This record gives sequence, C-alpha cells and structure tokens, in this order.
Amino acid sequence: MFGDLTVAENIAMPTWTCPNPRPAKERIVEAYKIFPQLERYRERGGQALSGGERKMVSIARALALGPKLLLLDEPTEGLSPTIVPSIVEGLSNIRAFGHAVFIAESNIHHVPDFTDRLYVIERGEIIFAGKPAEARRNPGCGPGHRGNRAIGASLIERAGRL
Repeated sequence: MFGDLTVAENIAMPTWTCPNPRPAKERIVEAYKIFPQLERYRERGGQALSGGERKMVSIARALALGPKLLLLDEPTEGLSPTIVPSIVEGLSNIRAFGHAVFIAESNIHHVPDFTDRLYVIERGEIIFAGKPAEARRNPGCGPGHRGNRAIGASLIERAGRL
C-alpha cells in the first residue's frame, strides 16, 4: 500500500504495470466488488486510512493483478477486532469470484469457517488436515499448542483453475 497514492491509484497501479488478458477496468471493478466499502474512499490518500482499510486496499490491489492464486500471510494480524469481519467477508467475496486463495495464519481462531481445507503444521510436519471446525475440536490443535505452530488455510473454490 503506497501512502502517497489515493485508494483508486493504489488499486489501479497493477493494471498499468502487469499485462493480463482480462481488461484493466474489469479487474478494477472486481477489486471494488470484493471490498465495496472502499468505493467511498477512492480519492482518499493511503496515509489517511486505518490499518484495516489499508489491508483491504492491499488485497484489492493484489487482486487487480488478476492472479490465479492469491497468497495472504496473516491477513487479520494486528487489526482491530471491529474490522476483522470486513476482511473475512472480503475473503469470502474473493471465493465467490472463483479465485483461489491460500492463507498462512498462526491463530486457528482467525481461520474463516468457510475454509475448504486446513493444515496444521508443527516443526515442519503436518499434524492435522481437515475442516476448521474439526481442528477446533482437536485438542492437539488448541490454543495451548500455539508455540511452534503455523496454520495454513487453503480457501480454494475451484482448484482446477490453477
């Protein structure tokens, strides 16, 4: 997220620099459909946004590239709990548009319930594979075991697209 650019410029910038078979305008419109609340901030500078709004712009900007797979590292980390539902809703919207998303998340409670597959990794070894609800019921995946754990949540709607 570039603080000196407006929201609109931040989202449009990848379409200027990275060729893609999909028209730039189509990719920009889709980015605003993912996070519709950004519409009202189009002309606002990046430095005037909250942390959650900056996160939305960053994800929208990445989507404007037209990726087949979007990789997100702890997309809700450090955000106000009041903005987290907006980010999770945006991730759900990304799925609805048929994009594949892979999330690396260190806190199992931040993994969206609509995740297709969840892997819990400890010291480089997968110790759980399944749905988030199953992991939350599994004592080996609980809060007391977070020290050496990374949780990767794969939100892949249509893996065949990759």
